[in-house]
Amino acid sequence: MIFRHYMIPVLLTCGLLFAGGCAQDYFDGPESPPAGSVKFTVAVPGGVFAPGTRGLPLNDERTIDQDNFRILLFNENPAGSGTWVCKRVIQPGPTDWGASTTVGGVMEQSFRIALLPEEKGIKFKAMLFANLLPAEFPASVEGKTMDWVRSNIRIELPDGSMWPTDGTRKLPLYGETIGTFDSNVFSVKTVSLIRPLARIDVGVNITSRAGDLYDLDNMAGSRPARGGDFYLSSVTVHAGSRSIQVAPDAAAYDPAAGKVTAPSLTGAVPYAVSPGFTPNPPNAKTYMLSREIYVPECSGKTDDNSQSVFLIVGGYYNGSSSVTYYRIDLYDPGADPAAATGPTAANRFDLLRNYAYVVDIRQVKGPGYPDPEQAAQAKPVNDMEVAIEAKDQADMVNITTDGQYRLALSASGTLRFDMPGQRRDLSVFTDYTGIPGSSASGWSLTWDDYNTKKDWLVFYDDSGNEIPESGWATQGVTHGAGGVTSTLHIGMKPYLKAGDRFVTLTFTSGRMSATVRLQQHVDGVPGDLGEWGDQNIPVDVVPVAFSMQPGRIVMDYGFYRFGAKVYMRSNYPIYFKGYIVNGELTTDGSNLPAWLPKQNITGLPNSEIKKTVYIEYEATAENEHPGVTLRFQSGNLIRDLQVIYDNGLIPFTTLATEGWTDYPIVNGLGMLFNRIGNKDIGSTPAAGDKSLPWSTDKQSVGGTATGFNTAQANMLAVTRFYISTSNKIPAFTECRTMGYGNVWLFSRDELQVLLKYNLMLGPSYRFAPQSELLSSSEVDQNNAYTVKYNGPGSVSSYSRDKNGSYIVRCVRAF
Repeated sequence: MIFRHYMIPVLLTCGLLFAGGCAQDYFDGPESPPAGSVKFTVAVPGGVFAPGTRGLPLNDERTIDQDNFRILLFNENPAGSGTWVCKRVIQPGPTDWGASTTVGGVMEQSFRIALLPEEKGIKFKAMLFANLLPAEFPASVEGKTMDWVRSNIRIELPDGSMWPTDGTRKLPLYGETIGTFDSNVFSVKTVSLIRPLARIDVGVNITSRAGDLYDLDNMAGSRPARGGDFYLSSVTVHAGSRSIQVAPDAAAYDPAAGKVTAPSLTGAVPYAVSPGFTPNPPNAKTYMLSREIYVPECSGKTDDNSQSVFLIVGGYYNGSSSVTYYRIDLYDPGADPAAATGPTAANRFDLLRNYAYVVDIRQVKGPGYPDPEQAAQAKPVNDMEVAIEAKDQADMVNITTDGQYRLALSASGTLRFDMPGQRRDLSVFTDYTGIPGSSASGWSLTWDDYNTKKDWLVFYDDSGNEIPESGWATQGVTHGAGGVTSTLHIGMKPYLKAGDRFVTLTFTSGRMSATVRLQQHVDGVPGDLGEWGDQNIPVDVVPVAFSMQPGRIVMDYGFYRFGAKVYMRSNYPIYFKGYIVNGELTTDGSNLPAWLPKQNITGLPNSEIKKTVYIEYEATAENEHPGVTLRFQSGNLIRDLQVIYDNGLIPFTTLATEGWTDYPIVNGLGMLFNRIGNKDIGSTPAAGDKSLPWSTDKQSVGGTATGFNTAQANMLAVTRFYISTSNKIPAFTECRTMGYGNVWLFSRDELQVLLKYNLMLGPSYRFAPQSELLSSSEVDQNNAYTVKYNGPGSVSSYSRDKNGSYIVRCVRAF
């Protein structure tokens, strides 16, 4: 048996932390994915280098194992019930993955999934699971609800052990889509993947700070500034949980922010033996334990010191050769001012997934207890001065250093702008002062393709007023002082084109630089990715109507006629993206069939459309029927329209009806393809289903000609002949009985197209009887054909069936 194994090690593809992005994602920019596929992008915070102990490499903290990556698709079932049920599980193949990029310590990875033809128009939600082994994933989740999946995908750690940090396992990752999506969506909003584990870092006099921010990627400690020297020998976690619920509870999770507000798992399996970590070698002089301790989330809200989560820290005090132990409770004294003497249920930290808990031992006043057991029984306050901070790694900061100074940004990776008028705040701090009085001190800001992209950006002052470009240099936009924290208020101007656009901001301070990327993503209705729908459009044009915000994107036909006048209306631009032939998209017409040369297509839009355009096609031979789809895109949504051959014969009217219905009389066209005798029309009795006899006359029709482009003229001649002999043709008699003065008969090719594209019976009716119709050259039963509709896209032609029924269109006037 052959197993495929694909990994995405960012160190191998992207270089160092602040080197900028790596290979261009082949899904980036406005280009559409292949027909029937949807683009996903996932983001995982993390850095690339960690001095100190041998903890989990940052590469392993954010790696996605492609072999163990699953997307669960859910649709609402029953519709409108609010219950989302798993329809199927998708595992992208090796060719579905794009290249990864790293910006400011956040890895972003794109991939695509293919939706099935029968899933067209279905609204989906998706849950994404990464790095779970096959044994950790249920054998079957199809038919299960989202709530069931949240509760039942769990991992139990062995008693006395934490998540391994020796490189043998990748951390599990989870995320879910924001809102819904369907096959018309070009791409979904970026999904933030979070770890279902809490991270605990313990250090002595932690030095890796810039202002009030910890550099979680590069944690380092040093000898305490006060008290005796102290370095670490071990850390154990007590009274925690060893059960991991991979997906958080919906009530505690915000997928848009990638954050949780409370622990999810209740009834978790507790540790009987407390897990811990010991440096290697055990007597190494260690001031920092970082990325060594990952534990399941659990609640800390209790007044019972024996049941609360706490640490036992072992270390060497002031040069002693013996290890002594100290109890450290995880709490925030400021959260309960009334509890000045220690931890309470009100001020203890919950251990939350994707959080890093930084325990900074600022001062050690004396030796601890001789063994861990005595330390565990001690009061939570002892001879240590400790500062503890909880950091959500979804808000991971971006800090770099040159060994002496630091430059820090309050955000890393990508800041996303999903709605018009949205504003994001970004704090900047550096302690680089350079030469006193020199303009080189502090920090400066620029961005890629400066002159072009400056017109995309908006900066605001603290009062919310826009800062003009002339004030950027003097009002703290492109320059800032050292030693103070500056906050930039950033917006992006309205974006009216397809796809996303990006700006990479680069902050520089002395020899240091740090980047953060801005991404503008266009969606439809807030909270929804938009959809295509139906809209009333005048019948003399083939409608392609769009609208975005506050309306939904709509379009009510899935085809174009040759020579059709197409009206496109939008308050957002619509773009022609190319042609799809045999499932492949081309933007330059290179794979068009010979019968449809590119120069025969005029008026296709490649920019904003607020007008009527003509789309002209000219087929060149009777057997050359189109197999081309046109792709359009507006904002985040795509629309594929098939091209059909009718050679100008089909006077379309509305198709937005169900089943056997009486179509309205519009512009004298009459009813469209009502089966003879199916219904009582105009208070006249129905004819009833029956086989109508053929005419016994055999005569040539005058005024006809040969050749593909003469078909319409021939049909007119044939129809006039039928009218002149209508008393001998039973179908004509039936039309007159129902109140219609004339009929329209269809050529073989015309009817085949109508049946194939389901235009005859309306969009929701899937049946047509065996049918006889005459050729367009003479009224002769020997030139009749039977056309049978075999389902969507399948039509068969047979020789004449004398027991078949006529298919005619009864019209008011010719």
